[in-house]
Amino acid sequence: MTDKIQRKKLIKNIACAFFISLALINVIADLINGLFKIIDFVFLAITIIPVLISKQWFYKLYGTMGALVFAFFFLAIMISHIDGVQKNSADPIVNYLMGYVFTLVGLASSVMLIYVGFYNIDEEEIQTELTPAEAN
Repeated sequence: MTDKIQRKKLIKNIACAFFISLALINVIADLINGLFKIIDFVFLAITIIPVLISKQWFYKLYGTMGALVFAFFFLAIMISHIDGVQKNSADPIVNYLMGYVFTLVGLASSVMLIYVGFYNIDEEEIQTELTPAEAN
């Protein structure tokens, strides 16, 4: 049972690390370019919330919202690529290296949070599976 708990925590931490790293990159880039606003720290705080709140419904909600946002990004990049090909001005580096990879990793991170939300481990099962030495 402890392997399941560790797997759930690992998946949650990987997904949260992606969102936190995006927010940190945003804050650092805005500080360097002099475009800093307080909303950057609000976004950073929003990305830290899943690490602090350990509720399954919250992981489902946060993951679903992230999946919708990254699905929108994916469609926007796809449409801009099609438009760029028609106008003979498509930029493959922006579309393929940054766009599709970024959105697919974001979708994967969102799906991981949704998975953690549906991954049901009861606290009573955890306590019954632990030996007295592990419980302390």
